[in-house]
Amino acid sequence: MSLKRCFVVSVLWMLTTASSLMGIDVHALANAEAKSAELATQLVSASNKILEEAIDKGRDYQEVKQLDRVYQETQNIKLILIPNNQAKEAKKEGFGAMFKKAFEPPIDLDKALDLVDALQKELSQAKWKTDLAPLLNLAEQLEASLHSAMDIKAQWLNTRKAN
Repeated sequence: MSLKRCFVVSVLWMLTTASSLMGIDVHALANAEAKSAELATQLVSASNKILEEAIDKGRDYQEVKQLDRVYQETQNIKLILIPNNQAKEAKKEGFGAMFKKAFEPPIDLDKALDLVDALQKELSQAKWKTDLAPLLNLAEQLEASLHSAMDIKAQWLNTRKAN
């Protein structure tokens, strides 16, 4: 009798755990974070390209210095979104990748969003001789991607709260 009871209790526990996890879309969160990481990578390469063009065109020292600072800021954003600089592993999918991701430290989306906001403010307020429209466009896309990832994460955290 007690063996049946243990079996029934364990089955019920598994069903309640599984039903609470059904509402959580871990793949959506991982995909949103991967999209943000990809946009951050594009932002770094675009800022590097703009910096190199400014150097090649012989822009003045102050502007090159500002563009270098922008490049460093984009690298910092990328390092937050891809902490171990494992861009190839961020694209892996499947149960193994999700299981491995569960044991990694969480990505600080709030900090990344703060840095993106600061970067956008700097790019839009400063007087630039260089066209920074591609950087502003990528920064806006990254901001939207971070907001969607934060929304998914908030939904995930709300489903994990005790009733």
